[in-house]
Amino acid sequence: VRAAFTGTMSGLQLKAIAEQTSGFAEFYAPDYSRLDPAAVAERAATKATVSREPATFAPGNYTVLLEPSAFAAALKALTEGMGADNVLEEKDSWMAGRIGGRLFSPNVTFRDDWSHPLFANPPFNVSDGAPTKKLTLIGRGVVKHFVANTYSANKYHVPNTGHPNFPANGVIEPGTKSRDALLGSIERGVLISRTWYERVVDPRQATITGITRDGVYLIENGKLTKTLKNFRYFVSIIDAFKDIEFSNAQVLSEPDADTGYSTVLPDAKIAKYHLAAQTSFA
Repeated sequence: VRAAFTGTMSGLQLKAIAEQTSGFAEFYAPDYSRLDPAAVAERAATKATVSREPATFAPGNYTVLLEPSAFAAALKALTEGMGADNVLEEKDSWMAGRIGGRLFSPNVTFRDDWSHPLFANPPFNVSDGAPTKKLTLIGRGVVKHFVANTYSANKYHVPNTGHPNFPANGVIEPGTKSRDALLGSIERGVLISRTWYERVVDPRQATITGITRDGVYLIENGKLTKTLKNFRYFVSIIDAFKDIEFSNAQVLSEPDADTGYSTVLPDAKIAKYHLAAQTSFA
């Protein structure tokens, strides 16, 4: 099989450092001329100056606003279980036994579409050249499809979707509210900029744990009022996606460190997110 593809990708990350706090912002695009360093710097600096020092805050279940970087990390708990091997043989996937059922909020539609204008991804599986199909993986909360490569398609006698063992071109459909309106709808909650050390601890429930980084903020009456110390979180993404809203603007996430692929997604407001404990990480 012969296949070829040419594409470009650009990105900018900026971390603004204050005396005891910091703020993070980023932007990615196939066209480097769309990068706006001044706007990214303004977002990061504004977050770094919400308060002079990070405050302690009681752990618990809170409404959270996940910025795209944090949302992309949480979404991996789903995408890691969407390959044919996980679903059909190992059966340790959250999808096993649930295809065709409504599992999430009707707000959740998750597609795999290499042709989305924010992507610069090849229209084939780079391991063997098989053409990549466009799929609706989750449609209005209903679990629809898993993905398969040539090997797993032949092994399990299922259609070859032309993917690795995970969705390579994930797109979360946006909502109807602006980011500011979504933030303004939160009476008391937490904004999370970014996370790290993410681990899936229960693939059947898509339960993850990890640590926040580069900016956690208390939201009061729709405004960021305090910078908070970092948290360890422990969340079932299945439960979290039962009550979720999205902003109306999509952005491209940072390429994943393990796979090199990005996701197109909005900000996400989740009604119940378990912040298990504050940590000593700055």
